[in-house]
Amino acid sequence: MHFVSEYTETVTVRAHKDNFSQASGEKVGATPAAKIHLPRGVAPEWAVDVARAHFKFTNRGLIEVERYCAYVDTEEWARLGNYDDDLRRRAESLLLAKYPTVIAVDPPKLKPPWPTYDKLQPQGQRTPLKVAERKLELAEETGVPVEDLVTYEKLNRNNPEIVAAYEARIEKLRPSAEPLGDIVDA
Repeated sequence: MHFVSEYTETVTVRAHKDNFSQASGEKVGATPAAKIHLPRGVAPEWAVDVARAHFKFTNRGLIEVERYCAYVDTEEWARLGNYDDDLRRRAESLLLAKYPTVIAVDPPKLKPPWPTYDKLQPQGQRTPLKVAERKLELAEETGVPVEDLVTYEKLNRNNPEIVAAYEARIEKLRPSAEPLGDIVDA
């Protein structure tokens, strides 16, 4: 989920906990605290627009809202912190229940790169790799940038094999960093 707020917030989702052996009573490790932070100035434009319409941002000009809007994507937070879905859901529940200045927002729906993009999906002998190759061919024929395919796929289907094929194509198309040769003054 995505959240915006007029104020920056830091929420403790899980407290630090020392773990002890039941047999010996000795400390055997610790579970670190998990905190979710809504930093300012990192919200995407669509989230800033929602915040601008919902919050007052007292003593802030409408242009400055981009700098003061606090934002977090809990799925990204969980991925970066290597947290499981239970902890992510707990963070989302805390943000919704205990922080009236925080609201959940939905990203805008992204249009497919072409109208029939979603019809071609892996099924039976049509493997994700074959689907990705065909979609890459269509992208080349229609002039759609591969980056657009990656963005749309991640936001909609998020098939890791298809995304990996797209990203491999991007890497292949990226200019190499090899030197062209020695420069000689004539």
